[in-house]
Amino acid sequence: MKKLLLTIASISALAIGAQTAKAQGSTYANGIGLRLGYNAALSYKHFISNAGALEGIVGLNMGDNYLNIAAMYEHHLPIKEVSGLQWYFGAGLGAVFYDGGPGFTVNGILGLDYKFNNAPFNISLDWMPGYYLNDDLGFTGKYGGLSVRYTF
Repeated sequence: MKKLLLTIASISALAIGAQTAKAQGSTYANGIGLRLGYNAALSYKHFISNAGALEGIVGLNMGDNYLNIAAMYEHHLPIKEVSGLQWYFGAGLGAVFYDGGPGFTVNGILGLDYKFNNAPFNISLDWMPGYYLNDDLGFTGKYGGLSVRYTF
């Protein structure tokens, strides 16, 4: 029951935040690149509106021997003092495949995204806490990463 309430609360908070926040728009439409952090991953971000983006992450951790997949919705807001800099928040779902079987997560995300002016690249730095739904691990706050993407 606790897991269901956490899932409902996360989705509700995301929906309310997306409707009440105002943004001036993204500085790129798509980005694909490498994400480094607790594990190495590929990241693909696609803006579906001026402020809303979907990000897919596929990562591999060789040390702990697992594969993770995450799909996130992210809402971006400009930091007006620095052209090309935005902060974002969001939520999504993930799956982790390891020796003990699959694990499923509800994830949050909070980060900064910077698009270089006159260059087709961006970088982002984020924190991605998660809650394991079918595992004894529960909450974990150790995930996050630095992404470098080619934008188009």
